[in-house]
Amino acid sequence: KYTEKGYGFSIGGEKYLSNSYSSLRGEFVFLRNKNNFNITDLACHVNTYFFNLTYFYSLEAMDTKPFIFNLGIGFFAGTEKLTGTFPYGIKKRQGNHFLFGFHFSPQIEVPFCKNLSAYLEPSIGLRKSIQDKFFFSLGLGIKYYLPF
Repeated sequence: KYTEKGYGFSIGGEKYLSNSYSSLRGEFVFLRNKNNFNITDLACHVNTYFFNLTYFYSLEAMDTKPFIFNLGIGFFAGTEKLTGTFPYGIKKRQGNHFLFGFHFSPQIEVPFCKNLSAYLEPSIGLRKSIQDKFFFSLGLGIKYYLPF
């Protein structure tokens, strides 16, 4: 994953809901965000850990080969931790801070073979955070479909 202020990775699983052109994905995400505060002398960053749950509706019924377009909406919850070095006189809020929000994630999936595909997924959303309220991220990933 790439965000407007950093980078990260995620790992999760997705369950296709039979006969509905829908799927449900749960994933654990880690993001490392650069200094986005107005004070430029701070050498700090924000580590973000959260669980993301997304419902996707597939537009594959429209026969969009060689691509599959999916529309996703979901929510997430987790923690943020502000880390780094701070100059004398700067107070830092201690501990982890609760994070939650929701997002809209359209997805383009490119099948390689029966059980393997790649996807590109931009995501926009709102969050309650020690950082900005609005966010944008871009995910690039691989899906492996289990044969059962």
